[in-house]
Amino acid sequence: VLYGFTAMLLGSLLRQKLKYGNDAKYTVRYGIIHLMVGVCCLLGFLSTKLLMNQYEMVMQMQFLTQAFSVAFAYCTLSGAYCFESILSNLTKHSIWKAIEWVSGCSLEIYLVQFMIIYKLKGIAFPLNLLFIIAVILVSAKLVHILSELLYKFIKSKTVPTVGA
Repeated sequence: VLYGFTAMLLGSLLRQKLKYGNDAKYTVRYGIIHLMVGVCCLLGFLSTKLLMNQYEMVMQMQFLTQAFSVAFAYCTLSGAYCFESILSNLTKHSIWKAIEWVSGCSLEIYLVQFMIIYKLKGIAFPLNLLFIIAVILVSAKLVHILSELLYKFIKSKTVPTVGA
């Protein structure tokens, strides 16, 4: 949970503070370098997690997973900002509808994925990936719809003000 939350906070901070798309010095080359460093950070994160499962001594360096996680989020997000003008051209294509649909319920995907993966992991390999992804997406969309309805219901109720 902490990794996703850290990435979301870092993404919103970068979006507010950095203006890569408007600055000529932040080019596609800069973005590629950041994304490559991000991939290295991801490999460091995965390696650390794998080593912690195999060697108890590595558990003492557990903080490295957090460091790699934050570095990965920063490099990936700041690198992606360099491609903002290129990515904005995707809005003209039909793939953008799928991207918007998934991003519209990304928090809900994050909320339901662990339970669904745990419950459905026993299905045979090639089918489990497709089935789990489909169940996660449908469940997340249902949770999104229900939470929106609940929000609208709560918002429609008026709270009496003091002194009224």
